[in-house]
Amino acid sequence: MNKIIICIQLLVFITINSFAKPGVPPIQGEITNGKDPIPFATVQLKSTTIGSASDLDGKFYLVDIPEGKHTLVIQALGHVTKEVDINLSYDHPLNLDISLEEDVLGLEQVVVTADKTQKRRIDASNIVNTMTPKQLTQVQAVTLSEGLNFTTGLRMENNCQNCGANQLRMNGMEGSYSQILVNGRSIFSGLASVYGLEMIPANMIQQIEVVKGGGSALYGSNAIAGTVNLITKEPLNNIFEASIQNGRIGINDKAKNDLNININTAIVSEDKNSGLSLYATHRKREGYDANNDSFTELSKLNNNTFGANLYHRMGYRNKLTLDYFHIEEERRGGDMLDALEHEANITESANHKINTGSATFTRFIGENNGQLSVYASAQNVDRSTYYGARSYASDYIFDLPMNNPEQLSDGTPDLSAYGITQDLSYSYGVQFKGGVGRHSYITGIENVGSNLEDKKLGYTDSEGYHDEVIISDQKMNTIGLFGQYDYEFNKMTVSAGVRLDNYNIKNKADDSDDLSNTVISPRLNLLYKPLKQLQVRGSFSTGYRAPQIFDEDLHIEIAGNRKVIHANGKNLKQESSYSFVGSMDYQGKIGTSNFEILGEYFYTNLTDAFANEQSAPDENGTVTYTRINGGKAFVNGLNIEARYFPSANWDFEIGFTTQVSKYDDAQEYGISNFTKDYLRTPNNYGYFTLNTDPLKNFSVSLNGTYTGSMKIEYYGNNSNGEILDTQDFYDVGLKGEYFFRFNKGFDLGISCGIKNIFNSYQNDFDKGINRDPAYIYGPSLPQSVYFGIRVGNLL
Repeated sequence: MNKIIICIQLLVFITINSFAKPGVPPIQGEITNGKDPIPFATVQLKSTTIGSASDLDGKFYLVDIPEGKHTLVIQALGHVTKEVDINLSYDHPLNLDISLEEDVLGLEQVVVTADKTQKRRIDASNIVNTMTPKQLTQVQAVTLSEGLNFTTGLRMENNCQNCGANQLRMNGMEGSYSQILVNGRSIFSGLASVYGLEMIPANMIQQIEVVKGGGSALYGSNAIAGTVNLITKEPLNNIFEASIQNGRIGINDKAKNDLNININTAIVSEDKNSGLSLYATHRKREGYDANNDSFTELSKLNNNTFGANLYHRMGYRNKLTLDYFHIEEERRGGDMLDALEHEANITESANHKINTGSATFTRFIGENNGQLSVYASAQNVDRSTYYGARSYASDYIFDLPMNNPEQLSDGTPDLSAYGITQDLSYSYGVQFKGGVGRHSYITGIENVGSNLEDKKLGYTDSEGYHDEVIISDQKMNTIGLFGQYDYEFNKMTVSAGVRLDNYNIKNKADDSDDLSNTVISPRLNLLYKPLKQLQVRGSFSTGYRAPQIFDEDLHIEIAGNRKVIHANGKNLKQESSYSFVGSMDYQGKIGTSNFEILGEYFYTNLTDAFANEQSAPDENGTVTYTRINGGKAFVNGLNIEARYFPSANWDFEIGFTTQVSKYDDAQEYGISNFTKDYLRTPNNYGYFTLNTDPLKNFSVSLNGTYTGSMKIEYYGNNSNGEILDTQDFYDVGLKGEYFFRFNKGFDLGISCGIKNIFNSYQNDFDKGINRDPAYIYGPSLPQSVYFGIRVGNLL
């Protein structure tokens, strides 16, 4: 903690001491929507790093600008971007009045994930779905994982009752087919992905960008289903916000507490050349037992996160950005959560220390938006785990409480289940974007890699000392060259891109598993605008997944008489894909109401698709799922979105996905259970949100998700397993918030809400020490109530 405080003090000292006093007469002005000021609008000098943001009164100023002709770019969330040409002379300071038009549909919102370069959402070659902090607050999202359910084609799921291992499914494909980016960099490792999406607090996110469909042409391996880019908060103005939210999971005698505390602040120098933002969060959630069998359905959590973003402009064409965050989390499920891990009947625990940092140097070149970026980023994960259970005789009858000392003495604790995993992932490279007139391009080279070691610790039992055992020791490195060229016709934009990857995978534990290959991943995108309010897009791309260690390999399912581990098979080949996405996006008006309707068809074909081959239990009850090449598979379906804004005080959004995910040949699960269907993948799912301000300073948000029936494995009563069909779920939430505006620059908000109003929650959890912990599906939370208070100057 002392080291963190010293780092904060150092960053603040550097930032404050870099604050330069205005050296030339500033450009001043006011930004309004025609009548009211627009706070926190950004004002950027085109092709430079010089920029500012309006204050609470809509006022802004710029300094240290060279004389001559320039173009100002003014942007604000929910408004149309505007460019203003100026001619600056030191002898004649400028005072500008700038009025922005409303953009309720967010078409002018700037996104970067579709093409690795900033573009308006309406001009991006692929459909880009976004979520802002305001939207995350409206749906009561405490973490990133809770917010992603409200994007078409995306669905979060919990895969383990004991520890809460989770994954994001995109367009019907499991989590390892999606690439998670942090500020555009692929450093979110497979180890971090086991629990990571639930670790990331919502308050550190400035924007989430989701691009569905093949992304390997720009982002490399594992982007077959698409990419999710987490953009952390960058300082724009002097702001502060603090909040506390407390919830009760369940509303009966089984209810458990869920506490969240968040702090955000930012300071920007007088000359706008330097800025520092800080954020921190604390979450403490008690373990939740849904069926009174003494074993958790929701794991116990204790999470502390801290992060900072610092930028400094050097001259008017150079900018250095530093970003860092630290996550420390203790997670545990099973029973007897306060005892030592091996003293409980079942424990799955994972304690993480995650450090992530990045540095980016940007230089603008020429007058046509030429931009050179040099970057480096890294993430280090230290994880200590226990995945183990007491062993009892196969015919043992549990007739006492699970924590009864007499009964516990009849079982043998598993001292071999303690482990340590270390993972360092990194990415560094250089890219350049440029263009003139109708031509634009981006090209770059990057090196992406990871070093992962997973081992069981040594221990002493009645048989003596047992040495530590290396489970995995993998080094992976990929060198990638990428490029994309865009040409704009009158109504059509053609984008052609390609990426050349050379990957090397070395397994120190078994040299025979070393792999290397060179992969070319092309893509072609078309954007056609036959009408101003209609965009037609088409995309074809190829992709691949290298046979590396994936997130599910780093999680073990534990039951009293059964343990499940995952591993790669011998001679495993890379999985290859080709994808097609076609969409039509129409915006229009009915009177004064705005609406948008989007239809998106997707198809992905997989060759040498990864599948699992299940072993028989060994003498210790351990079952190994070996990853093999299972032949061909395909996923196809339709995403439908509609948004309606009848007025400035109302907005409604709905999204629905219908799809099919199948292998060409039936796959076996357990013994003699065959199906061509992907498991844990519903054919139909969707969401809706309704937000309104019925009274001044009072907002109401109604939201919900739908999860259709899916096929799922179950190994509770039958060691051979069986495939079951789940029920449908309708998870509806409601939130209200009232704001007290004490004076300009200080607001207080009081909120309360309920999640899963109708308690649409799984009602057939397996029970007891020999339960199947992977038999979990549907909404992640039962009926829960929340109350919150927040204060700040930007509510």
